[in-house]
Amino acid sequence: MIDFLCIGAQKAGTTWLIENLKAHPSVWTPPFIKEIHYFDKVHLGGKKENLLKRYRKKIQKVKTRSPGLDGYLDMIIDPKFAFTDAWYEHIFSIAPKDRIKGECTPLYSALNDEGVAHVRRIMPNVRLIYMIRDPFDRAMSSLRWAMDLRKTTDSDSVSKLPNKKKFKSRGEYSENITRWERIFDPSQILYIPFGHIKSQPAQVMRDVERHLKISPFSDYPVLNEAVHPTNKKDIIISSDIIDKVKREAQPQYAYLSQRFGDEFLAATK
Repeated sequence: MIDFLCIGAQKAGTTWLIENLKAHPSVWTPPFIKEIHYFDKVHLGGKKENLLKRYRKKIQKVKTRSPGLDGYLDMIIDPKFAFTDAWYEHIFSIAPKDRIKGECTPLYSALNDEGVAHVRRIMPNVRLIYMIRDPFDRAMSSLRWAMDLRKTTDSDSVSKLPNKKKFKSRGEYSENITRWERIFDPSQILYIPFGHIKSQPAQVMRDVERHLKISPFSDYPVLNEAVHPTNKKDIIISSDIIDKVKREAQPQYAYLSQRFGDEFLAATK
């Protein structure tokens, strides 16, 4: 099916990674869709129609067309075909034969057992990349991002988010990592601590290249840049919400320390 998946975590540098990988001459990612959201829509729910509307808007902006490309794009937004294994395979069908294929959807990290088993069933040899950010910092960045989407600086607008299962599940490393390693061979998963993106970005990409078995590349476009930062100074979150996020994040520190060691944990900042 495809060769690699970046499965998350949300607000942990996944956009930085995929923007760099897109520039590698041996890598192909879907040019019209940033995050496909196939497995989470099938197994975690959500309105598929809304996602197809987003795809449709992006596809309408594609200027260079040909009969073959038109047919390819039309099938992506066909509601009768969408969100099937054949549809997912179709998205990657125009990839050059000499490139490895992959995508990045951060919500995949929080898939349930059925979702992860689905991934393994259709691509048992896929290489996985999981980016790990400090649990509290990741959750706070996610809240700021949600406020930015709402175009508000009033944290009351997101006060209920920390209580929602979907929000909490994205940062439950202990459950998510255990699940992926139970269903996949752990050797198929590359874990990257978020802090290394800033402190040693070139080494991060060397590790990714080795994991994906592609040649070293020296012209990554955003190697030393922050992509989609959410640390806007005008966004202020109330102390009550901050305390709630801290309490929810606390159990993850012990797990990350036990699973990866204190040095790795420190590098997630």
